Amino acid sequence: MDDLAGSRMRAVGTIYIVDDDAAVGDSMCVLLAAYGIKAKHFFSAEAFLREVRSFDDACLVVDVHMREMGGLDLLQRLRDDGVSAPVIIPSGRVDPSLTRRAEKLGVIGVLSKPVDSAGFLDLIDRAQSRLGDNP
Repeated sequence: MDDLAGSRMRAVGTIYIVDDDAAVGDSMCVLLAAYGIKAKHFFSAEAFLREVRSFDDACLVVDVHMREMGGLDLLQRLRDDGVSAPVIIPSGRVDPSLTRRAEKLGVIGVLSKPVDSAGFLDLIDRAQSRLGDNP
């Protein structure tokens, strides 16, 4: 394991991964579990919205391009509902317009797929730091 990431990682809350690619979601869950971080994978924005009721101590990892509701649409809906949970966006197609829109929605970071584990863990750590700073 990466000593730098491991020395800083803290298990705060739950990481919700919303990605229609099973391999991506499962690998992120396995990586996070190796650091003692609770994660749950959803295959669609709709499934996520049906199941998750509380966003206290939650961090979201949301893919942009999904079959029905896309990740940015999900994030816009959550922001409109007053959800301020930290968000990370992994995407197979990162471009300046995606990055600008994500920044306007308060996303912590946008990562290119395939996701670099060290970069992903760094963003998770930043997200959890924000959670840990909230009373």
